[in-house]
Order: sequence, then structure tokens, then C-alpha cells
Amino acid sequence: LDTDGKLSFEPDLHLNEIKPVASAYQEFQLLHCGPYMDRNLDSAPDARVKSFDPDGWQRKVLDELDADRSIFVVAPTSAGKTFISFYAMEKILRKNDDSVLVYVAPTKALVNQIGAEVQARFTKKYRHAGRSVWAIHTRDYRINNPSGCQILVTVPHILQIMLLSPSNAKAWSRKVKCIIFDEIHSIGQAEDGVVWEQLLLLAPCPIIALSATVGNPEQFNAWLTSTQQSSGFDVTMITHQHRYSDLRKFIYKPPRQFVFNGIPKTSFGTLGLDGLDGLAFIHPVASLVNKSRGIPQDLSLEARDCLVLWRCMCRFQTEDYPVDKELDPIHLPKVIRKAHIIEWEKQLKRLLQSWMLREDSPFDRVVADLGKPMNDSKSPTSYVSQPEEQSVTTEAMGIEADDLYQTTLPLLCKLQERDALPAILFNYDRNKCEGICRTIMKQLKDAENAMKNSSPAWKSKIRGYEQYLANKSKQNPKKLAVPKKKGKANDDEGTSKADKMQDLASEEANPYANFNPDAPVENFHFANIAKGEVDELAKIHKDLKYRKLDPWMMESLTRGIGVHHAGMNRKYRQAVEMLFRKGFLR
Repeated sequence: LDTDGKLSFEPDLHLNEIKPVASAYQEFQLLHCGPYMDRNLDSAPDARVKSFDPDGWQRKVLDELDADRSIFVVAPTSAGKTFISFYAMEKILRKNDDSVLVYVAPTKALVNQIGAEVQARFTKKYRHAGRSVWAIHTRDYRINNPSGCQILVTVPHILQIMLLSPSNAKAWSRKVKCIIFDEIHSIGQAEDGVVWEQLLLLAPCPIIALSATVGNPEQFNAWLTSTQQSSGFDVTMITHQHRYSDLRKFIYKPPRQFVFNGIPKTSFGTLGLDGLDGLAFIHPVASLVNKSRGIPQDLSLEARDCLVLWRCMCRFQTEDYPVDKELDPIHLPKVIRKAHIIEWEKQLKRLLQSWMLREDSPFDRVVADLGKPMNDSKSPTSYVSQPEEQSVTTEAMGIEADDLYQTTLPLLCKLQERDALPAILFNYDRNKCEGICRTIMKQLKDAENAMKNSSPAWKSKIRGYEQYLANKSKQNPKKLAVPKKKGKANDDEGTSKADKMQDLASEEANPYANFNPDAPVENFHFANIAKGEVDELAKIHKDLKYRKLDPWMMESLTRGIGVHHAGMNRKYRQAVEMLFRKGFLR
């Protein structure tokens, strides 16, 4: 930077006042650049993949698939397991018109998602009628002919029926060339585990078993190998331990009092949830409270976690338990990649594991110190959620920290502040899922009604709308007839196209033309209006109208909230899935 050159303007901050970043290159990257580091591990070009360069473990998977061997893949979410499924599907479709691949998913929601992706990705023309690329078959419904497709997406119980059906024994079953078992760890469930086990024993072809959370992959692979070898197929286990996207954990401590005057606006230029009042960061090592279990294999540290852990271990090191100087991040390259973090993480874990095994080590002090941000954080006294333009204030309500009905809306407002929506809230109680939704709906509507009753701006808008309707009703709906002229393109009433376009433009220019006083008001719904067409929402409401659904279920969709569990109406679940994928539900 040429500091002697003159600028065309007078800066507020002079160059000699700019201070350099105190952190070294490495420390700055570790603290702030973890999510943006180069993710390539051992990536290399492969003629079989055109859209990206696959990693080494992915190329090994492709080799096994090309050799028609069974594979058991253990890789975390976002690592690239779905790519494996699509490669196997494309291979089947290119092979001939008769081969069949079956994709087994544990839930109907996942079946719908995979079916939508297959439909968007693959097309094929068949010489004979009655064939299709894909089909969905569950106990509730079918899409396309399950026995006439090449990619069947289904649930375990249906595949069990199809494989055991005598009518399929000599026809359809022989066409099945590959079965993909997604979320294979579902075999450990009490209800459906037996069905998964039977399918693995009945499989007439090589299988692809996918999972992110198998706790004992070696033992499971040994059992899987024995079952496949009895059918004449070899099994290769391929593991990949590293997530593409890092997970950052927080614990939410709700305020003791909450005032809701509307959903707040998103703050500009904020990244992540760090420093947000009421959300305390959880360092993964702080969870290692049971030393007898050791360090879990799936406990991963992002770049910032590694730096914080190294600093903490340096602070509590002793002569008997020193921290090797080679672990200093100053030895990392000036431009740090994800691969460097993985290697540094291994070395830190190795040292931490050795401390964990000794009672006189500083391990307990390290865990206690890393847990301070979580343990020392306190619930805020109060939280006022209010849009900038909103001046109406409602009464504060007390919040019970353990009551999900009271704490969910404050949490969603906090997430909205940092642009952290959409959010998926999990609960094992179906009734509580519906109850939370109804509670949020009531809170939004109560605050909206309070605003309508006391806001001069809203009352003025309603008066303007009523005047607009009155003026519109006074206007003559029909123009005076004008004789048609030969060769002129006039409409049936004698109004030219130009006049119609002018009338339509003036109608649309009116601010009240598309105003609906009964629709949810801005700041009192979570819906992303830009992601949902009015006609599309009207069609969904029309389709659900005769399903005898509770009114709150319909209204929740218009406010950007959905409930999803197996007990809900099928059409409603599908609407929730579609609107969430589009980004309308948040």
C-alpha cells in the first residue's frame, strides 16, 4: 500500500492509526476461518465423476461398486454418501432396461426426499410401455408401478413382502441387482430391527449399507460379512471419519421474562451464534466427564476447538505432563487446510488420551476449564423481541426454563437475530410437537391482534383499504360498448388490448390491490414469502381442505411453521416436506 499517495477524499481513519492484527497468521485462521478452509483431503480427478474430484475413500467405493461387491460405508453426515447411491443408480440405468435397484429408507419422509431427487436427476426412454425410471412404494401409497421400474424407493416392510411373495420369486426378484440400505444402524431398533435383519439375509444381490452412526462398525461388519458370504458375496468396509461441515454446539438458557412484540430483524454482518445472549458454547472436550469410556471415535474438533484445547492444555501442563512444543500452531503452514487440522487434532487427542488414563494428570482441570462457558453462563433477566419499526409493547410473561411451550418462541427469535433459520426442532413426544406448534401460533396471533388494536399505522392502512374497496365498487365494471372495427383486435366488449393492459397496470399499481387484511402480518410469521407462490399455497390449502384437518394445521403453514411425524395426515406431511425444501417453512 502506497502510504505517500494522496487520496481523492479525506478518510475518517488515517493510515498511521490502523493497527495490525495481533494474532499470528495461524491463530487468525484457526479462530475465524475454520468453515472456509480448503476441504480437499486426497482428492483427485476420476473419469467416472464429472462434477467434482472425489476423495480417496470415494474412489475406493466406486472401485468396489464396479467390481459388483457389497460395501459397508461408515461416514458422517455431509461426507458424500448420497453420491454413492446415485452412482449405483446410474450404473443400473445404463446397464439395460430390466435391472432393478432398490433403495431402502427407514422413514417415509426420507423415501419422499430420495424419490424427489431421483426424479430430478434421472430420465430415460424405454422401448416398451409400462416401464419407468423410478417408483415409490410404501404402506400408504404408491407412485408409478413398483414392479415396472428400475429404481424402487421403499421402506423395509414393503421390500420384505415383495421378496417373500411367491409371484415375485421367479420374475421381479431375479431382476434385483443391488439393494441400498440407508441408515443401516436402524437394525438396532426394537420395532423394525428384525425386518432389517431378515432383509440382509434375504438379499439376492450385492448390497450397499450406509450409516453415519454405527457405534461398533467392526463387529457389525463381521456379522454382515458372514451373512453376505453365505450368499456368495464379499463385503468391503470403508470408513471415513471427517465431516465436510463442522458442527458447533450450543446450549440455550432462556430468559426469565419474555416480551414479544414481533419477530426481530436479522442483524447485519453477523456470523454464527457466538456471543448471542442466552446461548452458551459447548466445547466437545467438556463433555468427556466419564473417563472410563475414553474419547469416542466420532468426537470431532473444528479448527477453533483445537486452538482452544491447545491453549488450555498449555495452561495446565506440568513437568510430568508437558505439552510438546511441536503442537504449537506456529508450526502449521501459513495457509491452513482442513487436512492440517485433522492431523493436528489427532496429535492433540493422543496427548489428551494419555492424560485421561492417569489420575494425577491435569485432565480434570482441562475439562473443567473448557466447560466454564457452559456452566458459568446464566439465563438473561429479560428479552424483548421487537422489530425496529414496531412501537407497540405487550406485557412481559414469566418463563419456566424447563417448559418447552414457553421457551421455544424466544429461542426462534434469537436464531432469527443471527439469520440462523430455518430450524428443525426434535422431540420424541408427538403430542408435544403439536402442542409447541399450537402455542407458537397463539403467541404470534395474540401479539398480532395487540398490534392491530393499538397501532395507528395499521388502522390507517385498514381505512385506506376500505376506501379502496368502496371506490372500486362504485366504478362501472363494464366499459361502454364500442363498435368493432374491421381488422382491429378488440375484445368482446369493445375494449382494446391496450386499454385492458392499461387498466390492469393501474390496478396492480394500487398498493391495496394485493392487500389481504386477514393474512399474517409481517413480523408475526416465520414464512419466507419469497419462496412460496400465492397460487401454490392456495392449491395446497384446497387439497388439504377436505382432509378433516384441525384449523391450526392449515394456519401454521401460512405462518411458516410445520409439524412432521408419522401420525400426521399423509398429504399434510408431504406439504410440509415440499414447503420446507422450497425454503418457505422456516
